[in-house]
Amino acid sequence: MYKIIFLDDELITLRTLESAIDWQKYHVALCGTASDGEEGIELFRQVEPDIVIADIRMPKMNGIEFARAIRQTRKRVKILLLSAYAEFEYAQSAITHQISDYLLKPLDEDKLEAAITRIVQELDRDYTVNSTIENYRLERAEKQLQQLFLRQQEGSDSHVVRTMPDEIRETFGQANTFMRVLRVIEPHELRICTDVEGIRQFFKDRLASQAAVVSISPVDLIVLTTSLALQERLEDMLSVLRVRAQPVKVGMSSIARSPLRLV
Repeated sequence: MYKIIFLDDELITLRTLESAIDWQKYHVALCGTASDGEEGIELFRQVEPDIVIADIRMPKMNGIEFARAIRQTRKRVKILLLSAYAEFEYAQSAITHQISDYLLKPLDEDKLEAAITRIVQELDRDYTVNSTIENYRLERAEKQLQQLFLRQQEGSDSHVVRTMPDEIRETFGQANTFMRVLRVIEPHELRICTDVEGIRQFFKDRLASQAAVVSISPVDLIVLTTSLALQERLEDMLSVLRVRAQPVKVGMSSIARSPLRLV
């Protein structure tokens, strides 16, 4: 669902915008209104919208000044400006500040809907492209993490991680904790193919996309995540795994501060 806010000092325009379109149809949710540019800046910071519709002529800070200010904080937001005046200087400013559309008052609902349709399509395309790029980066970083631990298994100090490659750190910038997960199995089960993919996906789903979870053997996983995420979810996750008859043994350490040891 995309978030939208309205900025206008005329109450009648705000009410018109609220009812002009079936916003739900376009997966857009109204998240607030403001009557001047300064209020709009504060609302923008609180909501972090995907779309802003703003009047050009407002008290304290006009629509062009507002657009200039938020372009310094979030370049990808879509901005649609409203004006009662078809003035060339406004059209020039709209280009300078990457305004998605420029509509005249009184508002033509058909033109507004056409503009929103195009903006939502642009947002959908942006989301698809960004998701593809991000998924590639995550998969690449996870593969590097997997190779790192596989190489360590071949060495004598297989339970120690001293440093993180830069690319892994950049991709999982908030991560500050390693977790090693061993699936607890009976000795006779080693003779059969034991797959930890189900447990890997279980941790991945619950620790969100920014957590790296890689398998380094049929019974061994490495998790790179944040201490906060683990504090909030670890006990619940282990309880669920026990209920599912998939017990695990867990060891944790801070990144590049201490060896990773099973406890």
